[in-house]
Amino acid sequence: MIKIATFILGFCVSIPAIAQTVRINGTIKNTKDSVICFLKTSSEVTSGLNAEKRYKAKLDGQGRFVIDLPVNDISQWMIEINQGYDVFNLIPDENLNLSITCDSTGINSTKASGPHADNFNYFSYFLQEESKGFPRNELVEKIEILDIPGYLNLHKEIAAYNLNKLARYKKSYNLTKAYYKWLKTYYEYLPATLAIHRARAKRKSLDSKVFDLLTAGLKNDIYAAKNSSLYNDILDYYMHVKFNGVKYPIDVASFIDFVKTTPFHSSIKQAAITRQMIAIATLVSDSLYTQKLQYFKQNVTDQDYVKLATNARETVLKQRSLVVKENISKAKLLGQIFKKYGGKIIYVDFWGSWCAPCRAEMANSAILSKKLDGKNIVFLYLGYKDDKEKWTSARKDLKIGGEHYLLDAQMIAEANELFGIYGAPHYAIIGKDGTILQKNASWPTPVYGELEKLLKE
Repeated sequence: MIKIATFILGFCVSIPAIAQTVRINGTIKNTKDSVICFLKTSSEVTSGLNAEKRYKAKLDGQGRFVIDLPVNDISQWMIEINQGYDVFNLIPDENLNLSITCDSTGINSTKASGPHADNFNYFSYFLQEESKGFPRNELVEKIEILDIPGYLNLHKEIAAYNLNKLARYKKSYNLTKAYYKWLKTYYEYLPATLAIHRARAKRKSLDSKVFDLLTAGLKNDIYAAKNSSLYNDILDYYMHVKFNGVKYPIDVASFIDFVKTTPFHSSIKQAAITRQMIAIATLVSDSLYTQKLQYFKQNVTDQDYVKLATNARETVLKQRSLVVKENISKAKLLGQIFKKYGGKIIYVDFWGSWCAPCRAEMANSAILSKKLDGKNIVFLYLGYKDDKEKWTSARKDLKIGGEHYLLDAQMIAEANELFGIYGAPHYAIIGKDGTILQKNASWPTPVYGELEKLLKE
């Protein structure tokens, strides 16, 4: 059974926080698989970055498994087996007993039992109730014709519906106060976050009226700044537009000086500054980063944010020391595609017709392609977990240039393993000699500078 949730947003270095774990004891029924994968699909609260790692557990003869997962904040995760996948939320320190049932179409249900079951099982309830109120086929058709205000209002309507269902669930089940508050915050900021993606796709994000509309709900919400990646996405959009009209690269020192002048609470300003500090962790030299970090520490007093920024650089340096260059020849099936473009830089876009952020980024991808027209680079678009008819139709509707291939199940498995894909969109960069330069590359707008630099080498 295919399950699509509006929780999935589309998407890099994974920055560790204070280590906490959730232990899951589970059983899978009706599967021939010997391994189950878990992967985090939501971005980190402050940095906005995504994890790149799959966590695997072996199944015994009865389909049982035990796994400890790093869960530092309330976050969305995915179970993945060959038959399909399912999505859910995990909460720090809430260990679970799971029963997963499969059928011929995939994972049919994922249910928890025990002390924290009601928190976990809410997500399945949410998916079922939202699909009743807003059938996906009807929703997709409606969304295609909406302008930005209409799109925002529709998602506000969906959020209000989900909040009503949440309140009903809370009356009947033992939903904790902490999780309830987090969910209410999630629904509050989800519409604007989705509408920002839409505005970017329609090249309307810098329109003053659209900007005012999408940031109208941005307020001094200290709880959200510490607990909601959606809130911080909207905050980042606000700051970046106001600072320099969304131009790259961002000079962190100048950005810090600007943020200090904005009418937000000190802790919220620090959240915005920290995201940009983390963003340059992979981009600058050691001497320049040290200089920027010193100025950052002069303006950020929250030690949680200081640790995040410091850990970001330490993580980058550690990963650089451990890097083992991999070649596309490692992938038997995908390698047959990639080798056709030997001698060129390849910018790979894993996308799906079903993925709203994927579709939203195609306009920016077209701009990127035009900027690099005539250069020694190929734009490779790989259909990910898609239906051939819908994929073909989307290519025509979106007028996507470049090279296109629809991945089958075996190719998807190769891609997941080689590039650490957790969902779409996902981008990668492959060098002229077939070396994988970036398994999780930047999105089409910010990646321009990186590609230009590679093309000059």
